[in-house]
Amino acid sequence: MGMYANEIKAGMEWLDENKAGWLDEISLGPLSMGNVFSCVLGQLYGDYYDALHEIIPQFEDENSWDWSNRQHEWSVAHGFSGYATTAEWREAIEARRASGSGEISKAAVRAADELVNA
Repeated sequence: MGMYANEIKAGMEWLDENKAGWLDEISLGPLSMGNVFSCVLGQLYGDYYDALHEIIPQFEDENSWDWSNRQHEWSVAHGFSGYATTAEWREAIEARRASGSGEISKAAVRAADELVNA
């Protein structure tokens, strides 16, 4: 993992808690974090922006600009924004699948931590 390992880890943990079975729904072939339809959220929700609207609802008294900023901040913090690369997400997903569980293995967490701290 690279520069966004912590964010991707946060995104995977969020998906574990909120989108059961997500790992099996991701197709690595078309995965592209720069494409709203084939990024992680795009594959799970149909479209990156539809996902953000569902995940981060707008407050009744919130203007669109503030709502958009909240969505962007959440997306960056969880590695979904496109700053985290397709290669980084692909590596994280492959590592998770190789661990044989739908949850992050301790070995995968250690490996991610080592890459972050390298």
